Amino acid sequence: MSTPTTNPASCPATQHRLSNLPSQQGLPSGALDTLQRNVKPFTGKPPGPTWESWKTSLESTIRDYYPQMSTGAQFRLTIALLQDDIRDLVIKAGKDTMENFEQFMKATYPVSLWADYYDTALHSGTLFKGQNIHVACTIATDAAWQLGGTSHWCTQVTKAMLAEYHANLEQAPHALWDFAEYTAGKMVECFTAITQAVLASQARQAAIRTAPGRGPSSQETRGLPTGGTKDSNPPSTDAIVAAVLVAMKVETPVANSSNRGRARCQKDRQAKEIADLRAENERLQQAANQQPGKA
Repeated sequence: MSTPTTNPASCPATQHRLSNLPSQQGLPSGALDTLQRNVKPFTGKPPGPTWESWKTSLESTIRDYYPQMSTGAQFRLTIALLQDDIRDLVIKAGKDTMENFEQFMKATYPVSLWADYYDTALHSGTLFKGQNIHVACTIATDAAWQLGGTSHWCTQVTKAMLAEYHANLEQAPHALWDFAEYTAGKMVECFTAITQAVLASQARQAAIRTAPGRGPSSQETRGLPTGGTKDSNPPSTDAIVAAVLVAMKVETPVANSSNRGRARCQKDRQAKEIADLRAENERLQQAANQQPGKA
């Protein structure tokens, strides 16, 4: 039996206040716990998602799990999934009603906050510090769009990513640097190429470090020899793939969504990257075998 809904316009605003409603009233059993496992609380600040991105992610997750949920129930869950200090601010300001909530959130957390943050991080060189390549791609995409999505900003963000991961890109195709400008339409293709090159480099170094009789070199720093020399005897394809799988076991946060659809896309992308790495390593092995002096 479906839960009856009430038209917000037909009742006084006080009847819509979250503070006057039991937190689980009219909600499917376990709904709050389910959504808390799939959607991180809205933090109201970068590098977390913008208000619009977070709300879209939440609505998509609700549709996945509870396609028949009423508007009123969705509203209560939205309030419940805000970070504690933000929820307190909303309630104290008297904006926890369907009539006032949305406008208050847009005014309090405008997208300009994210644009300013990314602009500062980009120019200070801290945009990708300490991030793995998958998280960096998510940040780069969000940053480019929040800064306007123009070719200028797409180019600046991409250059910053290349600079951050240059140590892993010594054997990458020269085409990664051969450009006049990047555009929003080419970002996904470019970031995919950078990701594959970085993972291939990290996997090669991991395979070298774990190969029998080959301990870590005293010259290595963060997995890269300081001399920049190339290994003339690439590790086996199986070693490369095994190292990549180990690297991919680390859970990759997603800025704007953690729903099941995106998880499937990530799994498909990782499978493609493994296949590409197999092909790339086989090419390297063939090239090494064809060098003068090789039997």
